[in-house]
Amino acid sequence: MKGSDFTPVKVVVCDGDPLTRQGVRAILVDDPGTEITGLADDVSSAVAMAAEAGASIVVTATAPLGVQLVDRFQRLVPHAFPAVPGVLLLMGTGADRDELMSAIQAGIRGFVLKDDPADVIIHAVRAVSQGLAFFSPPLARDVLAAVRESRPAHPRLREDARTTFTRREHEVLVRLARGGSNKEIAQSMCVAEATVRSHIYKILQKTGLSSRSQAVAYAYRTELVRPDR
Repeated sequence: MKGSDFTPVKVVVCDGDPLTRQGVRAILVDDPGTEITGLADDVSSAVAMAAEAGASIVVTATAPLGVQLVDRFQRLVPHAFPAVPGVLLLMGTGADRDELMSAIQAGIRGFVLKDDPADVIIHAVRAVSQGLAFFSPPLARDVLAAVRESRPAHPRLREDARTTFTRREHEVLVRLARGGSNKEIAQSMCVAEATVRSHIYKILQKTGLSSRSQAVAYAYRTELVRPDR
């Protein structure tokens, strides 16, 4: 894995409980591909630390995913991108489908459980830092169900927008929904990353959406992409 161009994933670990912070740090610090750049006790501090260091955020929740936590992300995270590459939520328990959908729409890209094996958590950190989505297997079914059952969260959402997509926009949205990063989509389509960003911008304009996460949810809801395919 190491080489002349090897760059470790930078991570800020956030939790209100010092013991939990140190526990997550202990898991990640043993991975040569991860660099802990900060420890924070609240979301605001974590976003600030991550933006400054260009790090991903690992947020641990000692309680079930709640409205207050999601609200903080909705207010903070969209303004931090692209300085903050991604958010991974390390959950103590599961969450109901509405909470999961709200978290996805808030920009949280990954969900793992605290009792997942260390290698799963490390893999999730790497995936999210690359702009991909990651769901712990026990949570994946609930996440996909939440996406399928979700309703338009934006008043200007246009469900019939897919009929106006160009062939390239359709292809970009499908690849985005399947977890592709801008770089991976660009490479697979033999275009520049700037072209991919332009297509995503036009997709958001046509659908009335405001984030990549919402576009992914839209793709599943309108069955441009299906969970079982």
